[in-house]
Order: sequence, then C-alpha cells, then structure tokens
Amino acid sequence: MFKFTKKTNERKPIEEIHEKKTSVAGYFLLSILFIFIITTGQTIFKDLSDIPKKPDGPNHCISSILQNHSINNLSNRHICNNFNNIDKLYDLDNYYLKMESKIQEIAALNKTKQNKSNLNERKNINLNKLKNEYNLSLQEEIANEDNRITNKEHLKIQITNLENEISQTKNDINKTENNTKKIANSLAGPIEELRIAHDKANTYYKKQMAFYNFKIFLLKLLFTLPLFLISIFYYLKLKKKNSPYTVITMFVMFGFAILFTQIVLIFLYQILPTNWIVKIFTFLMASIFFRYIVYYSVVILTILLFGGLVYIMQKRIYNPKMSAIRRLKDEKCPNCSYPIDLNFYNFCPRCGEQIKNNCKNCGKSKIIKLDHCPHCGKK
Repeated sequence: MFKFTKKTNERKPIEEIHEKKTSVAGYFLLSILFIFIITTGQTIFKDLSDIPKKPDGPNHCISSILQNHSINNLSNRHICNNFNNIDKLYDLDNYYLKMESKIQEIAALNKTKQNKSNLNERKNINLNKLKNEYNLSLQEEIANEDNRITNKEHLKIQITNLENEISQTKNDINKTENNTKKIANSLAGPIEELRIAHDKANTYYKKQMAFYNFKIFLLKLLFTLPLFLISIFYYLKLKKKNSPYTVITMFVMFGFAILFTQIVLIFLYQILPTNWIVKIFTFLMASIFFRYIVYYSVVILTILLFGGLVYIMQKRIYNPKMSAIRRLKDEKCPNCSYPIDLNFYNFCPRCGEQIKNNCKNCGKSKIIKLDHCPHCGKK
C-alpha cells in the first residue's frame, strides 16, 4: 500500500479535521483546569487587593447630612463621630463640632414630632371607630329599637374630647416644626462651609482612590501578564511542532487570557467617565430612531461574528485540498470518493481524475494532491 513518509525538515503537515486532539475525558479534565485557573485567579486578585491600604473617604455621616434634601429632616443617625485622617486634614470634624448641638436639637425635635404624629395616627383610628359606633346608635334610634347596644351621648362626648386632643397635638407638631425651621435656618451658613470643605476632601479622596486602583491593577498585572505571555509562548511553540500537548497550553492560555481581559476591563471602567457615557447612552436610547440603529447594529454584528466563525470552520472543513487529502487517506478518489488502491491506480476508473504522476526530481511515482514526494521528500 502507498505510504506517506515524514521528514524532520518537512513543512508542518496539514492536520485532519476528524483527528481528535484528546479524548472526552481529556477535555473534561482540561475544562476543570480552565475553571480552576479562573476561580483561583479571583481568590488571588482579592488577596492582591488587600495589599495596598485602601484610603479613607470623608465621614459617611457628614456625607449623609449634606445629601439630605432638607436640614429640617436631620435625625439621630446624623450625629457623627469617629472622624478619620481625611476629615481632620480638611477640618470636617471642627466644622461639624460647631453645629453639633443644633443638629442634636433638631434630631430631638424631629423625634418628638414623629412620636406625636404616631400618637395622632392611633387617636385617629380610635376616632373613626367611635364615629362608626355613633352612626350605629343613630340608626338604632331611627329604627326605634329598645335594646340599644350603644350610648349615644357618651360616644358624642368621647368623640369631642378625642377631636380636641388630636387638634392640640397637631398644634404641638406645628410648633415643633417651626422651632426646627428656625434652628435649621441658623445652620445654613455652617452647612455651606461644611459642604465646601467636604467637596475638597472628596476630590482628594477620589485622587487617592485612583492611585489605589492603579496599584491594584499593577499588582494583578504583575501576576497575570507573565503567566499569560508564557502560556502564549508555549502554545505557539507546541503548535508549530504540531504537538499533541498543544491543547493543554491552549486551555491554560485561554484561562489567563480571561483573567488578563478582566483586570484590563475593570481598570478601564474605573478610569473612564462611565457616568457621562451612561447618561449619553440613556439620552440617545430615548430616541426611537437611535434605538433601532442600535438594535440593527447588534443583530448585524452578531451575525457577522458567529456567522464568520462558522464560515471559517466550514471553509477549513470543505477546503478542496483538505477534502482531497481526507479522501486519499481513506483510499478514495480525491475527486469523486470512489474506492481505489493507491498502489496500482494512476487514474480514477470512475471519473478519470489523475491521481499520480512522476516526481520531477527523482522520477518516481508520487500523488499529485500531496506537496512532497514520498521517495525524495522534495516539493
């Protein structure tokens, strides 16, 4: 039978599409390896993030005071303590201490107002019950029923007293609100001073956070990039030799490629003005015309991406030269797939396709579809 010889100086042989690189069990184990690289990478990234000291931001309590829609709504949660270095650097603690007593006073008044409001709610519920009973007594009176279950006059007195109490409580609540507004108005100036100092502290904090994120990015890059480059090097080296171990380095390379892509995308997300991008995209998506452009673009890009991948695969599978080589390996005509004996046939008895000719270098018989002569190795 006609055999194919292999020489060390020969070009990389064409790999057949139906030849397996590894078994199903091998792919399963490589998949576990791939998942292990990704999950272990996440754990290592977390540990690397803990190496640099994360900078402290402005006191959250002060931020909450400034973000409050109205100074009148201050409560006990706006009573601040535990000031850090950045607070002291920009005197946030001193600005706050100047107004702490008034904030506490407003918080106490708001608590009192809330308690009275809750009391009035309960009284209103009782008032509605009494009114219902009073209406029932009126209906009994109209019906001239002797077995009346309610005392109309007693109910009327209770309703009147309860309405007076509710009215008095409302007056107390209004007085409390007026006192709260007076104190809040006196805090307008100090609050503005605190806001200016807080903005400066927040700007400084953002710069420190940017530097902190950059250090984390460098640490992750120092861990991932060398391993990624090494995996690429060995993948290309083994692929060039058509080694059966190429598939191992391929899975390793893909694992580190994902880790590398992850840290780059996270870093870009942190430094790019994402808020503006989101706002612009939201504004544009409000337009039906732009929305349809996005939809069609996504569909077209998806078709091009996946369709292109399938096209490349199909082109490789159904490449005429590859198809001819596969048929020759199965001892079939490279043109019509008719079974032939390569030791005796120079032409296909079915379609007349010429299968062999003489090598121009050594003059011996060689298969036309193959690049090299099996006797002298010349192209």
